[in-house]
Amino acid sequence: MARKIKLVLMIIMIAALCLSVRAAGAAEAQKEAPVKAAPAKKTAADIAAEKAAQAEAAKKAEMVKAAKDKLDNTGWEITLTESTEKPNKAVIKDTLRLTGGKIESAKLISEGFSPSNYTVRIKREDKVILETMQTGKEGELAFWRGEVKRNPDGTLGDVMNGVLSRHLNDKAKTVIDYTFVSEGKAGITPEAPKESPAVATPPAAEVTQSAVSEEAPAAVEKAPVKPAEKQPAETKKEAPKKKGWGR
Repeated sequence: MARKIKLVLMIIMIAALCLSVRAAGAAEAQKEAPVKAAPAKKTAADIAAEKAAQAEAAKKAEMVKAAKDKLDNTGWEITLTESTEKPNKAVIKDTLRLTGGKIESAKLISEGFSPSNYTVRIKREDKVILETMQTGKEGELAFWRGEVKRNPDGTLGDVMNGVLSRHLNDKAKTVIDYTFVSEGKAGITPEAPKESPAVATPPAAEVTQSAVSEEAPAAVEKAPVKPAEKQPAETKKEAPKKKGWGR
């Protein structure tokens, strides 16, 4: 009997120990779990700051659009000067054309480069910056960055200056940098879209009608007119005489 009691007590003690270990583990895990803080309520100052930031972003976006519209359809005569310490710096005359949201260089076009889209951003509200990257047929890259003054009324200045960086596709990965400044600005009339010539369709209905009108009289003339046939006159037969005593 004493042994049974001891066995029961041991089982109870082991069960209690297991429960205490589980409880300790759960408490430790709860301590380690991060406590999510409730989202702080926005104050009137926070809301006002957000509205001001949104208004500023909208204003800049409108300024960028207006600047890009003013840059479009303009041409710039520029002089490129090689950025080097060598005494014989290369000096190149070039023309930049901005039409339809794209920019092209007359010199680079002649070397196999393609026109490219350009991006516009505003710096300190008094400077417009345009940037683009162009690729050549041989894998060469050209990076343009130009700056134009922005006046307080939103109009743009008549001078553009900037840099051109050409990355040659050779073994040495040569990079040639240039600075440039414009010498003149001119407006460009955008080319009207070319319309495909209209294909003339032959007047089938008129030809058919004229052919019918010409051939109809001929058909009428050729058809012979048959004279009306005379019906033979009917002859009356005399009734046979009756034989009788009167003879």
